[in-house]
Amino acid sequence: MNNAIVKRYPLANSFPILLIVCLILEQGYGLLPIPRYLFIVLVGVFFFYYKKGTSYSKPISIFVVSCFLSILSCMYFRNESPVSIMGEYNIYLMIVFYFVLCKYNVSIEVLEKVLFWAFIIFCFCYLYQVSVYPKLVFLDKNNQYNETIDVLNRRIRMVGMSINSLGYFYSLNKILEKKMNYTLPMLLSLVCMLLFGFRTLLFFSAVFSIIMIIRFNGFSKKLVFWCALGGLGAYLLYLTPIFQTVFERMMERQESDQTFGNKDYIRYATLFHYYGNHYKSAVEVFLGSGLCNRALRTSYSLEIVRNESYGLHYYDWGLLGISWMTGVLSLIGMLWWSLKAAFAKLPKKYLYLSVWFGYILTCAFTSAEFVRQGCFLIQAICLYLIYKISLYEKNRYNE
Repeated sequence: MNNAIVKRYPLANSFPILLIVCLILEQGYGLLPIPRYLFIVLVGVFFFYYKKGTSYSKPISIFVVSCFLSILSCMYFRNESPVSIMGEYNIYLMIVFYFVLCKYNVSIEVLEKVLFWAFIIFCFCYLYQVSVYPKLVFLDKNNQYNETIDVLNRRIRMVGMSINSLGYFYSLNKILEKKMNYTLPMLLSLVCMLLFGFRTLLFFSAVFSIIMIIRFNGFSKKLVFWCALGGLGAYLLYLTPIFQTVFERMMERQESDQTFGNKDYIRYATLFHYYGNHYKSAVEVFLGSGLCNRALRTSYSLEIVRNESYGLHYYDWGLLGISWMTGVLSLIGMLWWSLKAAFAKLPKKYLYLSVWFGYILTCAFTSAEFVRQGCFLIQAICLYLIYKISLYEKNRYNE
Protein backbone atom coordinates (compact mmCIF):
# COMPACT_ATOMS: atom_id res chain seq x y z
CA MET A 1 0.00 0.00 0.00
CA ASN A 2 2.77 2.43 0.93
CA ASN A 3 4.63 1.71 -2.29
CA ALA A 4 1.51 2.42 -4.32
CA ILE A 5 1.11 5.79 -2.65
CA VAL A 6 4.77 6.64 -3.18
CA LYS A 7 4.45 5.84 -6.90
CA ARG A 8 1.28 7.91 -7.14
CA TYR A 9 2.87 10.91 -5.43
CA PRO A 10 6.58 10.71 -6.29
CA LEU A 11 7.22 14.34 -5.32
CA ALA A 12 5.97 13.65 -1.79
CA ASN A 13 9.14 11.67 -1.11
CA SER A 14 11.57 14.00 -2.85
CA PHE A 15 14.10 15.25 -0.30
CA PRO A 16 15.00 18.50 -2.15
CA ILE A 17 11.35 19.47 -2.68
CA LEU A 18 10.35 18.69 0.90
CA LEU A 19 13.32 20.64 2.25
CA ILE A 20 12.49 23.65 0.10
CA VAL A 21 8.83 23.52 1.15
CA CYS A 22 9.86 23.29 4.79
CA LEU A 23 12.23 26.25 4.50
CA ILE A 24 9.62 28.34 2.70
CA LEU A 25 6.99 27.59 5.36
CA GLU A 26 9.61 28.50 7.98
CA GLN A 27 9.96 31.85 6.15
CA GLY A 28 13.56 31.06 5.27
CA TYR A 29 14.22 31.61 9.00
CA GLY A 30 13.23 35.25 8.60
CA LEU A 31 14.18 36.05 5.01
CA LEU A 32 10.66 35.65 3.66
CA PRO A 33 7.38 37.26 4.79
CA ILE A 34 4.27 35.20 5.51
CA PRO A 35 1.49 36.23 3.10
CA ARG A 36 -1.75 36.88 4.98
CA TYR A 37 -3.74 34.83 2.48
CA LEU A 38 -1.84 31.73 3.62
CA PHE A 39 -4.55 31.52 6.29
CA ILE A 40 -7.07 30.55 3.59
CA VAL A 41 -4.71 27.86 2.30
CA LEU A 42 -4.20 26.43 5.79
CA VAL A 43 -7.95 26.40 6.46
CA GLY A 44 -8.45 24.62 3.12
CA VAL A 45 -5.81 22.07 4.08
CA PHE A 46 -7.63 21.39 7.33
CA PHE A 47 -11.03 20.87 5.69
CA PHE A 48 -9.92 18.93 2.62
CA TYR A 49 -6.96 16.98 3.98
CA TYR A 50 -8.31 16.20 7.43
CA LYS A 51 -7.93 12.53 8.28
CA LYS A 52 -9.97 10.90 11.02
CA GLY A 53 -8.63 8.17 13.22
CA THR A 54 -4.95 9.11 13.42
CA SER A 55 -3.27 9.51 16.80
CA TYR A 56 -3.34 13.30 16.72
CA SER A 57 -6.40 14.17 14.62
CA LYS A 58 -8.61 15.05 17.61
CA PRO A 59 -6.22 17.35 19.54
CA ILE A 60 -5.22 19.19 16.36
CA SER A 61 -8.90 19.59 15.43
CA ILE A 62 -9.72 20.97 18.88
CA PHE A 63 -6.88 23.45 18.53
CA VAL A 64 -7.96 24.62 15.06
CA VAL A 65 -11.62 24.96 16.11
CA SER A 66 -10.51 26.99 19.13
CA CYS A 67 -8.58 29.35 16.83
CA PHE A 68 -11.73 29.86 14.71
CA LEU A 69 -13.80 30.56 17.82
CA SER A 70 -11.26 33.09 19.08
CA ILE A 71 -11.51 34.97 15.77
CA LEU A 72 -15.30 35.19 16.26
CA SER A 73 -14.75 36.25 19.87
CA CYS A 74 -12.36 38.98 18.74
CA MET A 75 -14.94 40.19 16.23
CA TYR A 76 -17.72 40.29 18.84
CA PHE A 77 -15.92 41.55 21.95
CA ARG A 78 -13.14 43.65 20.35
CA ASN A 79 -14.83 44.83 17.14
CA GLU A 80 -12.00 43.47 15.00
CA SER A 81 -12.55 42.40 11.40
CA PRO A 82 -11.89 38.66 10.91
CA VAL A 83 -10.15 39.44 7.61
CA SER A 84 -7.76 41.85 9.32
CA ILE A 85 -6.62 39.41 12.01
CA MET A 86 -6.69 36.06 10.21
CA GLY A 87 -3.06 36.38 9.11
CA GLU A 88 -1.96 36.46 12.76
CA TYR A 89 -3.00 32.81 13.07
CA ASN A 90 -0.77 31.54 10.26
CA ILE A 91 2.15 30.54 12.46
CA TYR A 92 -0.13 28.44 14.69
CA LEU A 93 -2.25 26.85 11.97
CA MET A 94 0.95 25.40 10.49
CA ILE A 95 0.08 22.43 12.70
CA VAL A 96 -2.35 21.28 9.96
CA PHE A 97 0.68 20.36 7.83
CA TYR A 98 0.37 17.11 9.78
CA PHE A 99 -2.62 16.19 7.60
CA VAL A 100 -0.71 16.93 4.39
CA LEU A 101 1.98 14.47 5.45
CA CYS A 102 -0.68 11.89 6.31
CA LYS A 103 -2.37 12.40 2.95
CA TYR A 104 0.78 11.70 0.96
CA ASN A 105 2.24 9.11 3.35
CA VAL A 106 5.65 10.76 3.35
CA SER A 107 8.63 8.54 4.08
CA ILE A 108 9.96 8.56 7.66
CA GLU A 109 13.56 8.44 6.43
CA VAL A 110 13.09 11.36 4.04
CA LEU A 111 11.41 13.52 6.68
CA GLU A 112 14.16 12.82 9.19
CA LYS A 113 16.70 13.91 6.61
CA VAL A 114 14.69 17.07 5.92
CA LEU A 115 14.57 17.93 9.64
CA PHE A 116 18.29 17.32 10.08
CA TRP A 117 19.35 19.54 7.19
CA ALA A 118 16.80 22.21 8.10
CA PHE A 119 18.45 22.20 11.54
CA ILE A 120 21.97 22.52 10.10
CA ILE A 121 20.88 25.37 7.82
CA PHE A 122 19.27 27.16 10.76
CA CYS A 123 22.44 26.94 12.86
CA PHE A 124 24.55 28.55 10.14
CA CYS A 125 21.91 31.22 9.50
CA TYR A 126 21.76 32.04 13.20
CA LEU A 127 25.53 32.18 13.63
CA TYR A 128 25.79 34.41 10.56
CA GLN A 129 23.13 36.79 11.93
CA VAL A 130 24.97 36.94 15.25
CA SER A 131 28.28 37.67 13.52
CA VAL A 132 26.95 40.52 11.34
CA TYR A 133 24.62 42.19 13.86
CA PRO A 134 23.52 45.06 13.91
CA LYS A 135 23.08 44.39 10.21
CA LEU A 136 19.65 42.75 9.88
CA VAL A 137 19.62 39.77 7.55
CA PHE A 138 17.18 37.31 9.12
CA LEU A 139 15.60 39.94 11.37
CA ASP A 140 13.52 43.05 10.85
CA LYS A 141 13.09 46.08 13.07
CA ASN A 142 10.41 44.25 15.10
CA ASN A 143 12.98 41.68 16.21
CA GLN A 144 15.24 44.22 17.88
CA TYR A 145 14.50 43.55 21.54
CA ASN A 146 17.46 45.60 22.68
CA GLU A 147 18.92 48.75 21.16
CA THR A 148 22.50 47.89 22.09
CA ILE A 149 24.84 46.96 19.26
CA ASP A 150 26.78 44.52 21.44
CA VAL A 151 25.22 41.17 20.53
CA LEU A 152 26.52 39.58 23.73
CA ASN A 153 24.23 41.84 25.78
CA ARG A 154 21.08 40.73 23.96
CA ARG A 155 19.27 37.61 22.87
CA ILE A 156 18.59 37.32 19.16
CA ARG A 157 15.39 35.40 18.40
CA MET A 158 14.84 34.07 14.91
CA VAL A 159 11.99 32.32 13.16
CA GLY A 160 12.23 28.54 13.52
CA MET A 161 14.76 28.55 16.36
CA SER A 162 12.94 25.66 18.08
CA ILE A 163 14.44 23.33 15.48
CA ASN A 164 17.79 23.81 17.21
CA SER A 165 16.72 21.84 20.29
CA LEU A 166 15.23 19.12 18.08
CA GLY A 167 18.54 18.90 16.21
CA TYR A 168 20.37 18.65 19.53
CA PHE A 169 18.33 15.67 20.75
CA TYR A 170 18.47 14.05 17.31
CA SER A 171 22.27 14.31 17.32
CA LEU A 172 22.49 13.01 20.89
CA ASN A 173 20.28 10.08 19.90
CA LYS A 174 22.64 9.23 17.03
CA ILE A 175 25.68 9.47 19.32
CA LEU A 176 24.02 7.03 21.72
CA GLU A 177 23.71 4.71 18.72
CA LYS A 178 27.54 4.95 18.41
CA LYS A 179 27.35 7.25 15.38
CA MET A 180 30.04 9.64 16.54
CA ASN A 181 29.98 11.68 13.33
CA TYR A 182 26.99 13.51 14.87
CA THR A 183 29.20 15.02 17.59
CA LEU A 184 29.88 18.15 15.54
CA PRO A 185 26.16 18.86 14.83
CA MET A 186 25.42 18.41 18.54
CA LEU A 187 28.17 20.88 19.47
CA LEU A 188 26.87 23.27 16.82
CA SER A 189 23.41 23.18 18.39
CA LEU A 190 24.89 23.74 21.86
CA VAL A 191 26.78 26.81 20.66
CA CYS A 192 23.54 28.27 19.27
CA MET A 193 21.67 27.37 22.46
CA LEU A 194 24.24 29.19 24.56
CA LEU A 195 24.00 32.23 22.32
CA PHE A 196 20.21 32.18 22.74
CA GLY A 197 20.93 33.10 26.37
CA PHE A 198 17.89 31.42 27.95
CA ARG A 199 18.69 29.83 31.33
CA THR A 200 15.54 27.71 31.29
CA LEU A 201 16.34 26.12 27.92
CA LEU A 202 19.91 25.29 28.97
CA PHE A 203 18.81 23.75 32.24
CA PHE A 204 16.08 21.57 30.74
CA SER A 205 18.34 20.57 27.85
CA ALA A 206 20.70 19.09 30.44
CA VAL A 207 17.83 17.45 32.35
CA PHE A 208 16.31 15.83 29.26
CA SER A 209 19.71 14.76 28.00
CA ILE A 210 20.06 12.69 31.18
CA ILE A 211 16.51 11.37 30.78
CA MET A 212 17.29 10.37 27.20
CA ILE A 213 20.50 8.58 28.19
CA ILE A 214 18.66 6.68 30.95
CA ARG A 215 15.86 5.69 28.57
CA PHE A 216 18.40 4.56 25.99
CA ASN A 217 20.97 2.74 28.16
CA GLY A 218 19.33 2.46 31.56
CA PHE A 219 21.04 3.77 34.69
CA SER A 220 24.67 2.70 34.59
CA LYS A 221 28.27 3.84 34.81
CA LYS A 222 27.90 5.14 31.27
CA LEU A 223 25.48 7.74 32.57
CA VAL A 224 28.10 9.06 34.99
CA PHE A 225 30.58 9.14 32.12
CA TRP A 226 28.25 11.11 29.85
CA CYS A 227 27.37 13.56 32.61
CA ALA A 228 31.05 14.08 33.40
CA LEU A 229 31.80 14.54 29.70
CA GLY A 230 28.98 17.04 29.34
CA GLY A 231 30.18 18.94 32.41
CA LEU A 232 33.73 19.03 31.04
CA GLY A 233 32.45 20.32 27.70
CA ALA A 234 30.44 23.06 29.42
CA TYR A 235 33.48 24.06 31.47
CA LEU A 236 35.72 24.25 28.39
CA LEU A 237 33.15 26.45 26.66
CA TYR A 238 33.00 28.64 29.75
CA LEU A 239 36.74 29.24 29.49
CA THR A 240 36.32 30.96 26.11
CA PRO A 241 35.85 34.77 26.30
CA ILE A 242 32.62 34.88 24.28
CA PHE A 243 30.83 32.28 26.41
CA GLN A 244 32.16 33.73 29.66
CA THR A 245 30.34 36.91 28.70
CA VAL A 246 27.17 34.98 27.81
CA PHE A 247 27.20 33.12 31.16
CA GLU A 248 27.87 36.33 33.07
CA ARG A 249 24.88 38.02 31.42
CA MET A 250 22.64 35.08 32.33
CA MET A 251 23.83 35.23 35.94
CA GLU A 252 23.21 38.98 36.05
CA ARG A 253 19.60 38.37 35.00
CA GLN A 254 19.31 35.67 37.66
CA GLU A 255 20.63 38.01 40.37
CA SER A 256 18.23 40.79 39.35
CA ASP A 257 14.56 40.83 40.31
CA GLN A 258 13.58 38.88 37.16
CA THR A 259 12.77 35.66 39.01
CA PHE A 260 9.60 33.98 40.22
CA GLY A 261 10.78 34.50 43.80
CA ASN A 262 9.92 38.18 43.48
CA LYS A 263 6.16 38.76 43.59
CA ASP A 264 6.64 41.94 41.57
CA TYR A 265 8.27 39.98 38.77
CA ILE A 266 6.69 41.01 35.48
CA ARG A 267 5.37 37.51 34.73
CA TYR A 268 3.19 37.68 37.83
CA ALA A 269 1.98 41.12 36.82
CA THR A 270 1.13 39.75 33.37
CA LEU A 271 -0.78 36.82 34.86
CA PHE A 272 -2.78 39.05 37.20
CA HIS A 273 -3.51 41.54 34.42
CA TYR A 274 -4.90 39.01 31.98
CA TYR A 275 -7.03 37.16 34.51
CA GLY A 276 -8.06 40.30 36.40
CA ASN A 277 -8.43 43.11 33.86
CA HIS A 278 -8.16 41.92 30.28
CA TYR A 279 -11.37 40.02 29.51
CA LYS A 280 -14.81 41.48 28.88
CA SER A 281 -16.70 38.41 30.15
CA ALA A 282 -16.36 34.78 31.21
CA VAL A 283 -17.31 33.74 27.68
CA GLU A 284 -14.30 35.62 26.31
CA VAL A 285 -12.08 33.86 28.85
CA PHE A 286 -13.16 30.54 27.37
CA LEU A 287 -13.11 31.57 23.71
CA GLY A 288 -9.99 33.73 23.92
CA SER A 289 -9.76 37.42 23.07
CA GLY A 290 -8.11 36.77 19.70
CA LEU A 291 -4.78 37.69 18.17
CA CYS A 292 -4.54 41.33 17.13
CA ASN A 293 -3.01 42.88 14.04
CA ARG A 294 -0.66 45.48 15.51
CA ALA A 295 -0.14 47.16 12.14
CA LEU A 296 -3.78 48.35 11.99
CA ARG A 297 -3.60 50.46 15.16
CA THR A 298 -7.11 49.57 16.25
CA SER A 299 -8.28 50.07 19.83
CA TYR A 300 -7.56 46.40 20.59
CA SER A 301 -4.09 46.38 19.02
CA LEU A 302 -3.23 49.66 20.79
CA GLU A 303 -4.29 48.07 24.07
CA ILE A 304 -1.97 45.09 23.48
CA VAL A 305 0.90 47.37 22.41
CA ARG A 306 0.35 49.52 25.51
CA ASN A 307 0.44 46.42 27.73
CA GLU A 308 3.69 45.33 26.08
CA SER A 309 5.20 48.77 26.64
CA TYR A 310 4.70 48.05 30.37
CA GLY A 311 6.34 44.64 29.96
CA LEU A 312 3.08 42.68 29.98
CA HIS A 313 3.79 40.21 27.17
CA TYR A 314 1.30 37.33 27.02
CA TYR A 315 3.81 35.11 25.21
CA ASP A 316 6.09 35.26 28.29
CA TRP A 317 3.70 32.64 29.68
CA GLY A 318 4.28 30.49 26.63
CA LEU A 319 1.58 27.93 25.99
CA LEU A 320 -0.70 29.36 28.69
CA GLY A 321 -0.27 32.91 27.40
CA ILE A 322 -1.19 31.98 23.83
CA SER A 323 -4.34 30.30 25.15
CA TRP A 324 -5.44 33.67 26.57
CA MET A 325 -5.65 34.77 22.96
CA THR A 326 -6.76 31.54 21.24
CA GLY A 327 -9.01 30.06 23.92
CA VAL A 328 -9.15 27.34 26.56
CA LEU A 329 -9.78 24.63 23.96
CA SER A 330 -6.49 25.49 22.26
CA LEU A 331 -4.70 24.86 25.55
CA ILE A 332 -6.41 21.48 25.83
CA GLY A 333 -5.41 20.59 22.27
CA MET A 334 -1.77 21.58 22.72
CA LEU A 335 -1.46 19.75 26.03
CA TRP A 336 -3.18 16.68 24.57
CA TRP A 337 -0.93 16.20 21.56
CA SER A 338 2.29 17.11 23.39
CA LEU A 339 1.65 14.81 26.37
CA LYS A 340 0.66 11.97 24.07
CA ALA A 341 3.80 12.49 21.99
CA ALA A 342 6.05 12.81 25.04
CA PHE A 343 4.86 9.45 26.43
CA ALA A 344 4.76 7.64 23.09
CA LYS A 345 6.54 4.27 23.10
CA LEU A 346 9.12 4.45 20.34
CA PRO A 347 12.12 2.34 19.29
CA LYS A 348 15.41 3.62 20.67
CA LYS A 349 16.48 5.14 17.36
CA TYR A 350 13.48 7.50 17.52
CA LEU A 351 13.62 8.41 21.22
CA TYR A 352 14.59 11.98 20.37
CA LEU A 353 11.04 12.70 19.17
CA SER A 354 9.29 11.91 22.45
CA VAL A 355 12.11 13.46 24.49
CA TRP A 356 11.88 16.68 22.48
CA PHE A 357 8.14 16.95 23.11
CA GLY A 358 8.77 16.39 26.82
CA TYR A 359 11.39 19.12 26.68
CA ILE A 360 9.31 21.80 24.93
CA LEU A 361 6.29 20.99 27.10
CA THR A 362 8.33 21.33 30.29
CA CYS A 363 9.58 24.72 29.07
CA ALA A 364 6.13 25.69 27.83
CA PHE A 365 4.98 27.78 30.80
CA THR A 366 8.23 29.62 31.58
CA SER A 367 9.35 30.40 28.03
CA ALA A 368 7.89 30.81 24.56
CA GLU A 369 9.70 27.73 23.23
CA PHE A 370 6.51 25.75 22.56
CA VAL A 371 4.78 28.57 20.70
CA ARG A 372 7.69 30.28 18.97
CA GLN A 373 7.24 31.32 15.38
CA GLY A 374 8.02 28.28 13.24
CA CYS A 375 7.62 25.72 16.03
CA PHE A 376 4.17 24.53 15.01
CA LEU A 377 5.41 23.36 11.62
CA ILE A 378 8.20 21.41 13.34
CA GLN A 379 5.67 19.94 15.76
CA ALA A 380 3.42 18.89 12.86
CA ILE A 381 6.29 17.00 11.23
CA CYS A 382 7.33 15.35 14.50
CA LEU A 383 3.75 14.34 15.34
CA TYR A 384 3.47 12.71 11.93
CA LEU A 385 6.75 10.85 12.46
CA ILE A 386 5.60 9.55 15.86
CA TYR A 387 2.27 8.49 14.38
CA LYS A 388 3.85 6.64 11.45
CA ILE A 389 6.54 5.00 13.60
CA SER A 390 3.97 3.86 16.18
CA LEU A 391 1.70 2.55 13.41
CA TYR A 392 4.58 0.64 11.83
CA GLU A 393 5.58 -0.89 15.18
CA LYS A 394 1.98 -1.89 15.90
CA ASN A 395 1.57 -3.57 12.50
CA ARG A 396 4.89 -5.36 12.90
CA TYR A 397 3.86 -6.62 16.33
CA ASN A 398 0.54 -7.95 14.98
CA GLU A 399 2.13 -9.81 12.09
